[in-house]
Order: sequence, then structure tokens, then C-alpha cells
Amino acid sequence: MPNEEPRRHHYVPQFFLRNFAVDEERKKVTAVRKHGNRAVWAQTSIKSIAFETDFYVHTENGAPISIETTINKNIETPISKSKTWHKIVNGAIADLDASDRSVLYSLIRNFEVRTPHYRSTIQELAQLASQPNSGMQFSEEEKEMYALLRSDRTLMEAYVNEAAANARWSTDEFYSSGIAVCQVSEPTYLCTTPVHPMKVPTNSALRSVQLGLEPVSQLMPLTPNSYVILSLGDFDGSFTNEKVSPDAEQGLKRQIVGQFGFWPKVEHMVCPSDGLQEHLEWAGFEIVSDTPNKKIFERSVGSSHMRL
Repeated sequence: MPNEEPRRHHYVPQFFLRNFAVDEERKKVTAVRKHGNRAVWAQTSIKSIAFETDFYVHTENGAPISIETTINKNIETPISKSKTWHKIVNGAIADLDASDRSVLYSLIRNFEVRTPHYRSTIQELAQLASQPNSGMQFSEEEKEMYALLRSDRTLMEAYVNEAAANARWSTDEFYSSGIAVCQVSEPTYLCTTPVHPMKVPTNSALRSVQLGLEPVSQLMPLTPNSYVILSLGDFDGSFTNEKVSPDAEQGLKRQIVGQFGFWPKVEHMVCPSDGLQEHLEWAGFEIVSDTPNKKIFERSVGSSHMRL
């Protein structure tokens, strides 16, 4: 691995996190960080969250290979220089239209597969595929793939890195998918696992991402005042962009807060302090210390919180 290769690998890109910055220089955010059953809200620098050292490194023939620069070249730079991204960073969410589908689709599909949570999910699925009584359904092709990944840790690392470094694996579903931009009035919350599976009313057009699982749409905050939702299936390339009702807005935010509280690998949630106590209490946390610059919440072991 070349010495000049960067080693701080952000699994949520800094150019995206800057959408949620709270300072003029766009270098800081306010966020809750989970420490086991404790969650602490404070201001933090963008460069200090959503990264792991050498996260995108795997080995080939015994040599370390980093794909950090490849991700930047293939995914992040083209998106950040696109006309769609220019609209987003300039607050022109209402101007997003069907011509912006490809960038929004690429954002969600890439952000879905490049996090510690996704790696943990793949590892879990690989183990479940070997268990006849797991309750999950796997095709024979999936069983063979997961058996191969279980056999060699380096193959598992290379597999997830390959998905993060290019968009080829997701292109077949682009034209049939549906994309909805949701404009909201209250600030969105952004987790460092930014894409969230979201159960939706029964829809025969929606495709399940895994045999035996209920179909879901994928929800991602886009800016502090907008979300984007991707639905895979028979939607004929549909695109909508509209303001949502207060009740729908509350439901979207609760999806994110609930998954932040539930999933161990979701470490940070970028958010303002206004209204945070109510949402975290709903997710099973109680506030134990409250100052203007720092808020501490705790959740007792075994406390109930929403599983989404």
C-alpha cells in the first residue's frame, strides 16, 4: 500500500457531512455519540466522526490494498461535482427533478454498503446462510457465495470493499426504481449509518432485498430539511418531490432515532439539541445531565425501545 495513501477512511464522506455543519467554515456538527448505554450530545468536528483507520483496506496475495482513493475517484468526486449536488448544497431542494435521479440513486446505494453496520450485516447473513433452521431463506447461489465468504476473511473484506468502490452492482435496478424527495420543516437527524430500511404499507411493486424478508424502502437524510427515499421494484423510474405532512415528518425522524438506539454499529447521530430529549426518551433513553454545550443520556439495560 503506497505511503501517501490516506489512512483515515470516512465511511460517510466529509463533503456530505458538511451539509449538516453548524459553523460558517462548515467544519463542525452537533451530534449524539453512543457509548454502550450512554449517549452524549455535543459539538464535534466533521473530520472526527464516521471514520475508521484503514477501514477500506483488504489483502490480496498477502499485500494490503486500499480502495480509499478509488472510492473518492469513482464515487465521491463525480457526485460532489455534479449539477445535482450543486442544487443540494445551495438549498435548492425544491428544484430537484427526474434529471437528478442518477445522483440520488448512486448516493443511497453507495452509502448503504460502505459502513461498519453493513459489514456486520453481511457477516451475520453469511453465518445464517449456514444454519438450516435460521428462519431465513437463501437461494442456492447465495448459499454458495456466503460459504465462500465464510471460508476466508480476506474474501469478505474484498467483497464489501468492491461494492463500496464502484456502482456496477447496482445499475440493473436503477431504471425500475422509484425515488421520492421529502421536504420537511423540522431539522432532520443523520446517523453515521445514513441509509435506513423503512417498512412501508403493502405494495406489490416493492421488491425484497433478501428472500424471506419483508420488502422495505430505503430512507436517507439529504440535508437538514429534506430526505430521499429509494424503493426498489417495479416503479418505472418514478420521481416525486414534495413537502410532507407533520405526521409523516415525525414518522421519518422516528425511523432514524429508533435505529440509532437499536443498532450497535450506529455510533453517531448528527442533530440539533432542540427536541432531542423527547425523541431519545421515546427510544428508551433518559437525560441525566443537561447543559447548553453537552447533554448526557442513559438507557438502562433491558429498557424497551422501538425496533424498526
